[in-house]
Amino acid sequence: MSAGLKSIDCKATAKAMKEYLSEYQDWKLRSMRDLPTISSPKIDSLPKSKFKTPDQQFISYSDAQHEVFKRLDCINKIRNQEPQLGNILYYRFIEKKTVIYLAVKMNISERTLNRYQNTALIKCAFLCEDDMLILRKTSSC
Repeated sequence: MSAGLKSIDCKATAKAMKEYLSEYQDWKLRSMRDLPTISSPKIDSLPKSKFKTPDQQFISYSDAQHEVFKRLDCINKIRNQEPQLGNILYYRFIEKKTVIYLAVKMNISERTLNRYQNTALIKCAFLCEDDMLILRKTSSC
């Protein structure tokens, strides 16, 4: 293990990456909800929600799409290097498949799948463009 990897908190990094990839579905729904639309103003006396200008709609939509593609890009980077690990992350976090389903599909035990998943999460954190996912160990005095 290199000196740089010894200072990494692997459990916390894997947990942060898992949370980051789990947000994929939320961003996907937000991007569909914030799809820019053009409509004529409705004039009536009913209360209305906050009106977003077309520019605000487009910015909100593009921000959500960017977050979706960042997560897919992280998984695709690890898929290019190690297809098995990339597939585990894709099916667990994008397709939302269970550990049991994947273990049967890949013909490995659940324990082995969990070990591979943790390895994939840590490697994916290093390949991802967001540096906040790599968490360092805190020194206790």
